[in-house]
Amino acid sequence: MSLEAIKQEITAAAEKEAATIMAEAEAESKKILAAAETEVASYQEELLEKAHREAEAIKERGQAAARLEENRKLLALKQTIINRLYAEVLEKIKNLSQEEYEKLLRAALTNLKELKGTFVPVVGRQASSHQVLKDLDLEQHFKFSEHSLDSAGGFLLKGKTFDIEATFETHLNRMKSGLEKEILRRLFYEKETD
Repeated sequence: MSLEAIKQEITAAAEKEAATIMAEAEAESKKILAAAETEVASYQEELLEKAHREAEAIKERGQAAARLEENRKLLALKQTIINRLYAEVLEKIKNLSQEEYEKLLRAALTNLKELKGTFVPVVGRQASSHQVLKDLDLEQHFKFSEHSLDSAGGFLLKGKTFDIEATFETHLNRMKSGLEKEILRRLFYEKETD
């Protein structure tokens, strides 16, 4: 075999080997590229799902915040209405006739005959209060105070071991939570069922 033939044989074998290596490299490259494309597509899908979940969570938080704000405003409105009604009731009590006032005072004092102490009337109702004490024969039980309370009506009884604040505001405040529920039910919920 001649040198030229050997050279051609070696070149042919090298070219064949190079072609095989190139084919294998190309096949490996395609395999790596396909795997990378699959991985990128999967990652893209994950990112899109995550973005969708986050957007949904943001939307839900926004809706919850809007509901919370709406409830806060409704509560403030309800409280304004309750406060206005409370003020109107106190104003009506302040403007009771002497006869109506004395009737309420008699009812409040009727069960207190066992007590002894100082009777403190409200400003502007001293004479009515004194008359009721006299009518109920309670002057012997209660010393009439020189001082008076700034209140819509009622009285304060002071004893050695007790203080009974029986002002109309105190009674209204005690009844307020139950009254609030009833007022709110009538104002806001009965109309919804009509």
